[in-house]
Amino acid sequence: MYKAKKFEASSAEAKAQGNVFAPYLEVLKGSELEELIDKYDLESMEMEAYYPQQNVCDMQSEIAEKMGLFSGDLIALGKSSVSSIGFPPEVSTMAEAFGMLHQIYQAIHQNIPEEEGWRYVVIDDATSKIHFNTPYEEFAGYGYVWAIANKFCPDGKQPTIELEYENDQAVYRINLEDE
Repeated sequence: MYKAKKFEASSAEAKAQGNVFAPYLEVLKGSELEELIDKYDLESMEMEAYYPQQNVCDMQSEIAEKMGLFSGDLIALGKSSVSSIGFPPEVSTMAEAFGMLHQIYQAIHQNIPEEEGWRYVVIDDATSKIHFNTPYEEFAGYGYVWAIANKFCPDGKQPTIELEYENDQAVYRINLEDE
């Protein structure tokens, strides 16, 4: 089974759609790392075009190195991604949204292994896990999971997200608690 390596695309042919880069433009503007906008040519990217996935990895690596691994900016990137990538209008529950993550990930990437992406597992009525098998930064992934959980959380419930590791892979545990 393929296991993604942090900040390392699976191959030189791996590509990410421009909308994967879009949240970086928003988060980096006005930040201490604003020069990355020009370095990675973010303002001229087309949302539907494909670019080397390694560029996303390199940019995330630089952000993590310069701002620290657990950076609010990295989490903000993940939160911003939900609105830039979006879900079909028929998706209305957390299970549907998390169940689609892998399909969405595969659709906005090219030339990547089938196992690269997200895997959603329901533990019980109140607990689920999402396995994060990508070369991207897990704190950006945390923001993504947080945004989805909060957007699709059932009425009367409050999600909490915990980052864990299984076999050196990030796993997000989502617990639903009564408000």
